[in-house]
Amino acid sequence: MASIVDDADDLAAEWRSAGVEIHSPEDTDWGQREGAVIDPEGNVLRFGSPIRT
Repeated sequence: MASIVDDADDLAAEWRSAGVEIHSPEDTDWGQREGAVIDPEGNVLRFGSPIRT
């Protein structure tokens, strides 16, 4: 399950500046731009936003 955000790239940049290791957002075949972070317990937290055209 992924959380939908307004802008995946902005969120990734904000978290990265706070020192969080981010798997940078990438465009998907299903029209989303998705990234991920792994929390301290090993859970994958995905986030995404619609691809902007």
